[in-house]
Amino acid sequence: MKNAELGDLAQCDLCRMGVRQHYDSDGTVVELDLREASVAMVPAGLRWYVAGDGTAVNLGHADPETVRVCHHDACHSTSADLAALRTFWTVPSTAIGPLPPGVNSHHEIHEVLRRAPTREQARSIACPTCDADPGLPCTGPAGEQRSATHRQRTTAYRRARWQTWLPGTPAPTRNDVRTVSCPACRAPAYEPCHDPNGDTRLANHFQREQALLNPDQPERHLLATEPAGPPRATTKAPEPDERPRSRCGGCGAVILLIGRALLDGLCKLCREEAAELAAETHG
Repeated sequence: MKNAELGDLAQCDLCRMGVRQHYDSDGTVVELDLREASVAMVPAGLRWYVAGDGTAVNLGHADPETVRVCHHDACHSTSADLAALRTFWTVPSTAIGPLPPGVNSHHEIHEVLRRAPTREQARSIACPTCDADPGLPCTGPAGEQRSATHRQRTTAYRRARWQTWLPGTPAPTRNDVRTVSCPACRAPAYEPCHDPNGDTRLANHFQREQALLNPDQPERHLLATEPAGPPRATTKAPEPDERPRSRCGGCGAVILLIGRALLDGLCKLCREEAAELAAETHG
């Protein structure tokens, strides 16, 4: 979707889903839905386009292949003009629920999305590995109850949460993030990130994901089109008030690099799951 990353992320005051705020040529704020719609489903006058400078442009009777839609028309309005579109678009997952109240800015929405889900949250959806029903714990090969949640279930929850709060905006995979070079360790595109000692990391640096999600801000990120040097080793210790962070090599959640996370690069839930799987394998 062209220019999809432009505009400010905000929250709909009714359904509490993510929207993009733009200004039209008159300076009026227009909140566009994050999803793209087929022009056949959107009547003339309700079709929008985002220009390269982020301005929302009403297309009138123009009929490109796909268009954007004012979120108010798709969410608040009961007009029959967009009935077919509302039926076509996926209904947000009730298991995930809406964004927390007061989360309105781009930074706040992505900060909530980066939080690791709790075990109860991950269990709110069915497990794609063992077919455990929502609300029930995962089971092992013999049907025994597992204390840890399957990693695939946690990942499925994170993707469902992303698609519910930011519909039409797919959550980037680890390999997706690696299509741009890393502004933190200067790892080239398609190569894994490195820690300060030059060792390969399972997880990508947070700054690398931001480089992928915000390609319109090259001054803040090192993009794949720019030359990238070799990984830079540094012995500079973090400031006393700074705690080093990374992403879990299993589920991608932001974790503090302390204790056992320094050795395995995993969050507590993924570490428990790995230990349980190892026990099952050797048992």
